[in-house]
Amino acid sequence: MKDKDVKSKCRNRLCFIPMILVALFLANCQDDEAKMVFDPGIPVQITGFSPDTGGAGTQLVISGRNFGTEKELIKVMVGKSRREASIIGSDGNHIYAVVAARSDTGRIYVEVGAEGSVRKDSSKTEFSYQIQENVSTYSGTGDRETLDGVRLGSSDEAARYDCPHYMTIDDEGVIYVLEGDQEGTADNQGLRIINGDEVTSGFRRSNKDRQGRFRSICFSMSQDTLFLAQDDGDVNKAAFFISTRNNSFQDLTEVVTGTNQCNTVAVNPVTGELFFNSFGRGITYRYNFKEGKVEHMGEDMGESKELYFCWSLDGKKLFAVVRNGSYIAVADYNLNTRVLGGWTPIIGKMHDDNLGADADYRDGVGTAAWLNTPCQMVAGPDGDYFLADRNNHIIRRIVENAPGSFQVTTYAGQPKTEGYVDGKPLKSQFRQPSGLTVDLETGTIYVADRDNQRIRKIVVE
Repeated sequence: MKDKDVKSKCRNRLCFIPMILVALFLANCQDDEAKMVFDPGIPVQITGFSPDTGGAGTQLVISGRNFGTEKELIKVMVGKSRREASIIGSDGNHIYAVVAARSDTGRIYVEVGAEGSVRKDSSKTEFSYQIQENVSTYSGTGDRETLDGVRLGSSDEAARYDCPHYMTIDDEGVIYVLEGDQEGTADNQGLRIINGDEVTSGFRRSNKDRQGRFRSICFSMSQDTLFLAQDDGDVNKAAFFISTRNNSFQDLTEVVTGTNQCNTVAVNPVTGELFFNSFGRGITYRYNFKEGKVEHMGEDMGESKELYFCWSLDGKKLFAVVRNGSYIAVADYNLNTRVLGGWTPIIGKMHDDNLGADADYRDGVGTAAWLNTPCQMVAGPDGDYFLADRNNHIIRRIVENAPGSFQVTTYAGQPKTEGYVDGKPLKSQFRQPSGLTVDLETGTIYVADRDNQRIRKIVVE
């Protein structure tokens, strides 16, 4: 079986089901396939389901008649919102499914058949959906070290991290983590890859003459290429590198020179265009792949602005998190003309000249909400955004309640209180969280908890 197939099944939660049970269940499906074909001429009937209570990831067995064995023809929905569950298999009289995140309490609905011949039924009783809310340790022991191994386990075999600070995730749920001390140009900088229960290493900083501080990463739209921003004061060094999936993300190739200290790279999710910045010049650039040239975009941010870019999922807004200014600005992007508008500060304790902000903490709307050394920001699945507010030791959630009006709340962690505590989100503690990424399929957030040397996981529905 190909690696991609294995990862795809894990995404459908098969990896959480006891393997002996899966083997028996699927074998039964295959043995009975010929005699348990769905008949569109008779009703589909649900006679029961188990368990009757659960949450995201709950393994659900639905009993009944005339389900057939072709899972491509079977649709299971849970609760009043009828959120679709993942189908593992069917033996004709039993459907094995996995409850999706953000479902709710209500009946179980089953639809079987191709378009034009669909038969439906719903359960007589309701499934009680339990909302999950938890911060847990996903990987790492707390020891500062680059060590590959199992994602989470005993201290002898478990993977370890050295200042993890920036993250991304691919469509298969594989997580990519930049690690390394960002206050200098230490040799500990590189890429870590979390694939299921295994943690391995990708590229490492190996050429001190050409490679500076590794700041941020992002994928191309095809996800066959990682872009890596590097921050170095030498204008003759690369602004960013590329690393390829074909080479297992072990390679680094210079792409652009002459732009003076790049902090951030971000690919527009609609057009695939790559945007990056110059710290020294305060300029936003777009790289033209066809012509191999750099294009100056929009207004300048001002010199010495340490930025992290974040696109809205519709590609129409580009956010700039100003780490060393403790504020966030946004610029509109016209997808038709491909023109980037001017920057407008939207969050932070702004100075009167709107050129900077004081580092502080407060939830609120717009510039009434305050930040302290904010770092990576990512778009969530529901039109919201999440931010690693590093020196406040918390994760923030940002929602645009009205055009240009952004509500900022504390999502996890205790403001201005650093530590290491798992549990309820607002009771948990982080120590300088710097990076994060969101699984858009499940809504799960993964956090690069920099000074705890761990990757944390947040599930909040």
